[in-house]
Amino acid sequence: MRENPPTKAELERLVTNADDPIDSLADDLLNLEPFVKEITRLILTSQRGRSTVFGLFGPWGSGKTSIKKLLLNELKLVKKPRVIAVDFNPWAFSSQDAVLGAFFREIANALETRRLTRGIGRGIATLGTYLESGAEVVEYVAAKPLAVALKGSAKIIKSVAKHTADPEATDQESLERIQKRLRDKLADFGQSILVIVDDIDRLSPLQIVTVFQIIRQNLNLPNLNFLLLMDRPTVEGHLKKQGFGADYLDKIVQCDLNVPRVTSEERRALLSAGVQLLFGGRWTNDCTNRLNRAWGIGLDDLLGTLRRVKRTLQSLAFYRRLFEGDRALEVDPVDLLVIEVLRKHAPSAHDLIPTVVQETLRRCEDQVLVRWTPSLRPRGAIFK
Repeated sequence: MRENPPTKAELERLVTNADDPIDSLADDLLNLEPFVKEITRLILTSQRGRSTVFGLFGPWGSGKTSIKKLLLNELKLVKKPRVIAVDFNPWAFSSQDAVLGAFFREIANALETRRLTRGIGRGIATLGTYLESGAEVVEYVAAKPLAVALKGSAKIIKSVAKHTADPEATDQESLERIQKRLRDKLADFGQSILVIVDDIDRLSPLQIVTVFQIIRQNLNLPNLNFLLLMDRPTVEGHLKKQGFGADYLDKIVQCDLNVPRVTSEERRALLSAGVQLLFGGRWTNDCTNRLNRAWGIGLDDLLGTLRRVKRTLQSLAFYRRLFEGDRALEVDPVDLLVIEVLRKHAPSAHDLIPTVVQETLRRCEDQVLVRWTPSLRPRGAIFK
């Protein structure tokens, strides 16, 4: 975490925009700037004439998308060697085929809007159309009787040839020509292209394999680099479901980058600063001491990411207004905090609260009753 504590304005933005990734260093409460600059340096110094795949690994809510946005801003400031960045999120597309088509289409569209990369964009679009049509032919043939399939697939191929830059793009040799032309254009291009793929861990197992195969087999082209954002255990679990070993991901990613870990103390400090902002004078030193004890016996584990801390503060802001009377807060701030954390992140424990409270009250009532009713005292019991 940075040395200076967060300002009131920064905490207010943190509470209000709990799920929004930051896109400015002005909102960086965790001092991510050195890490972002190091990623920038790695990308700028990646070997010319090759395709390098970087992997940014971190659990959900750890700040991968925030780092991506800060990186995009940083790359815009670099004049030489310039990097053209393309941001692609495959999670917006529902099926394997949709991901296949969108991957090439989105990259092509981003490059075609720039004069210097227009030819490269068209080449990627042609390659994507060719590969997408190949998948369409396979799917069509598998679903139809042979005679019907051959007739229908011929129509598909003619349609593909009509919409690609290569009118003879109907066999393996044509695919090689398409890739060679694209490879030559990229090799001659004086700049590198970085394609950032976010939310890979949110895809289905088959979609993840599709994205990786596109990158490894079809877009392994000079000066075309990739940055893949994902939660590693989730992706490895999906790959295992598709029959791939634990080392498959290492064959895709050449450079591993791990999101800097937000320490327990950093998360606790942000939570403490946030609740003090929310409750103002109602948050006393006793509240801070109780929060610290609660942190040590469970809250630390339940609020293991910055996103969870931010979401908790956002929920507390809502409930504070709900329980705030004209003159007093109608609930204890620390109790409200702990109950809200349990509700969101330990619902089974939260559901037991009424039962535990009732049982505790019953025991207290029994002890009071026995304490002041001599006839109900157990023999030999001593009350002080």
